[in-house]
Amino acid sequence: MRFRNFFTLCAVLAAGCEQGEPDRREPVPSHNLVAGFCDRLLEFARVDLGAQNVSVARPDQGRLIGRLASCELRGVHPSGVQARALTVDLGTVGAETVTLSPSEWGVPVAGVSPTVLVRRSAGASTMKAAIDGWGATMTLDTDGLRTATGGVDLEPPSEPRYAEFLLTLIREYGQWD
Repeated sequence: MRFRNFFTLCAVLAAGCEQGEPDRREPVPSHNLVAGFCDRLLEFARVDLGAQNVSVARPDQGRLIGRLASCELRGVHPSGVQARALTVDLGTVGAETVTLSPSEWGVPVAGVSPTVLVRRSAGASTMKAAIDGWGATMTLDTDGLRTATGGVDLEPPSEPRYAEFLLTLIREYGQWD
């Protein structure tokens, strides 16, 4: 009896979700250039974060995003060697992008909608988000993402700003029918 009630509840919830999302857009390959995507990432690092000495790791990004793109910025570690600063992978869900499961992956960033999950580690912060079939993962790394005063601030109060930028990237560079 409990299983039948559980399955009935699941069917009702599934039906309700479908009815509640009549305007859901379907992802299609993006006609945006990877170069523009990388330029936007570089602008965010330099202007919004105040990062110094950052550049696109592979500047030959003349292709279309299609269903999957990646951009990596490199900076200079205090020791003087090149280091990863900021990386974003953008793509259609199912094409090696994101599955949002807070209990398995990270914690939600407070005050941001749709949900952006964050996983923190020493000197780095990785965020994941998805909107209507497009998803993105962004890693900020203080080894290469340096300002005039040191590594960028990765403390929780700064996370909503980074999360909103990640959502903006999905909205600007994802594409729907």
